[in-house]
Amino acid sequence: MWRRRVLLRLALVATALLLPLLAGAILSHAAVGETAFMAGAALLYLAFWCGVAAWGAALARSAAAGAALLLAAFVLFALVLPTGVNAMLERAVPVVQGAELALAQRQAVHTAWDKPREETMQRFFRTHPEWKDAAPLPEGFHWKWYYAMHQAGDDMVSGQAALYRQALWSREVWTRNAGLVLAGVNVQVLLHRLAGTDMEARQAYLDRVAAYHERVRRHFYPYVFNDKPFGPADFARLPVYSPASGNGIPPWPLAAALAALAAATLLLGLRQTARVAG
Repeated sequence: MWRRRVLLRLALVATALLLPLLAGAILSHAAVGETAFMAGAALLYLAFWCGVAAWGAALARSAAAGAALLLAAFVLFALVLPTGVNAMLERAVPVVQGAELALAQRQAVHTAWDKPREETMQRFFRTHPEWKDAAPLPEGFHWKWYYAMHQAGDDMVSGQAALYRQALWSREVWTRNAGLVLAGVNVQVLLHRLAGTDMEARQAYLDRVAAYHERVRRHFYPYVFNDKPFGPADFARLPVYSPASGNGIPPWPLAAALAALAAATLLLGLRQTARVAG
């Protein structure tokens, strides 16, 4: 009887959870595979908490003790442990703030106004040697120096930017590792990956933007460094940005870990209720 009551409550809550999800997926014409994966992740997470609730209710000797035990379990699994993992990651993998990198780049650009123009051009030619034989700078302002100055500023902080990116990805890897044992972290990582809003998707988006920016720069450099005229017909040859196609692919090891956590917790709760009933 206890097992039936537990499974009945699980089925009722799952129905209340999945019906709105199904209705929203139909109205928004969501992909079947992604909807099914989201529903599966929700069911597994629900099974995890149902197992915790069954285990706590079976251990408690009164309703008040059961409520206190379940509240403590919720605070532990949903708040304390994820917050502790995040705090440890911040200490173990320090990350330079992106605003500091932007400030360093802007500082490099602004100080170039007070430096000899040839110094800036030589710094630019180190990474763009194909333009070192371009016509020398004329007197006064010229756009080739201006764009070279900005690119040299980007190059000066490229090493810091690479370390910043590596540190962010290290945090993502450790967060996924934490998801192997923490169901709440696991579901969060899975859904962010499925929606394409996690760190992996962010890095891929930045890579696409950087590649597009590189194409735009390379496209305009001949006009700037060779003083090539740019007319209306040249607009048709401008590079076009290509956004990402499709959503993220879920990390299957995390999905398997969530299934294992849900199964183990639910079985533990059902077994504990069977002992009480016996």
